[in-house]
Amino acid sequence: AAVARPAPASGGGDWYLQVAAFSSEARAKATAAKVAGTIVRAGSLYRVRVGPYASAAAARSAVGALAAKGYPGALPTR
Repeated sequence: AAVARPAPASGGGDWYLQVAAFSSEARAKATAAKVAGTIVRAGSLYRVRVGPYASAAAARSAVGALAAKGYPGALPTR
């Protein structure tokens, strides 16, 4: 069964959850598709993030849903 995640903040926000970081763009794309995330290139890494959220607390509220999808280490970031 699909696990719903809290909706990103309407009107934006500058908080995200970093789900994972990969050296492989293909792995980052596959993970981003699984979590409805975006990819941000950072040097030689591809960061998979979800959001934006209005606050760090709003971002943290989505961690449980990501953990249920197999990504327990998501961290709030700006």
